[in-house]
Amino acid sequence: MKIQIDRLVLRGLDGLNPRVFAETLQAELARAMQTSQAQAAMQQSSTTPALKLGRLPMQPGAGGARTLATGVARSIAGGITRGRAR
Repeated sequence: MKIQIDRLVLRGLDGLNPRVFAETLQAELARAMQTSQAQAAMQQSSTTPALKLGRLPMQPGAGGARTLATGVARSIAGGITRGRAR
């Protein structure tokens, strides 16, 4: 599954590498959405879900961007999958 991010707005994330964040988010979302449960949830959904992601660790630099993007992607995939059960 290919994930395309048309626009990504990052506010309040000073010190993170935005390019690394975007690339990692895209790759991690694609990986997380490969499960059959996640794919079924996406096909059945006609709306874009709103998710509260909670607290995620944030460190500066490329490493921090990768860590944060991975956490965001996993939270999004988990929220989409859980939304299917509702």
